[in-house]
Amino acid sequence: MEAYSATSRTEMTTRALKIGNGCSGGELDRGKNELCLACGLCCQGYLHSKAALGDMERSRAEMLNMEISEKKGKFFFVLPCPHHRRNFCTIYEERFNVCRRYECALLEKWSCGEVSWDSALETIETLRARFQQIKSKSPVPLPSLTIKSLSDVVRQIKEDPESPGIREEHREFLLDYTILKLSIDRFFYPPSKGS
Repeated sequence: MEAYSATSRTEMTTRALKIGNGCSGGELDRGKNELCLACGLCCQGYLHSKAALGDMERSRAEMLNMEISEKKGKFFFVLPCPHHRRNFCTIYEERFNVCRRYECALLEKWSCGEVSWDSALETIETLRARFQQIKSKSPVPLPSLTIKSLSDVVRQIKEDPESPGIREEHREFLLDYTILKLSIDRFFYPPSKGS
């Protein structure tokens, strides 16, 4: 299995400019792959807490020692993905269907020419920085730096019986979490129908 990594920003920018926004076919697919590899936020659990497995993929996920969860007869692997290491996808060529098909809103906007390559990379880096910033303000140690672990901390703060005092004490953390969620909603999740 060959591991894939994001290449240097300059090299990716050069390739993206050659590919050009609004193109189609294989060149567009290569550009999308480059942007995904430069990002990896979904793999790291920054955008989602789990990813759906196809009917025939569960046993393969188990063989790859991935944590599996089940809900209403459907199976998922838990994020962050253990095969995404230091901006490398170690199973990229054999990645799961959900990984192959997933396109965040930022990727769609780049594909349509609504967002430049540099702007997309800047958005990705800004979100990474927001996660690191909020990690430093967490009132409790985080088991992992994921959207789920941050959401669990927020839930604990809100459900605490001494809530008003606790909320005031953690106001900056809660504000940063709200800004983080708004950034994810704005740049990475598709718009809601009817909006």
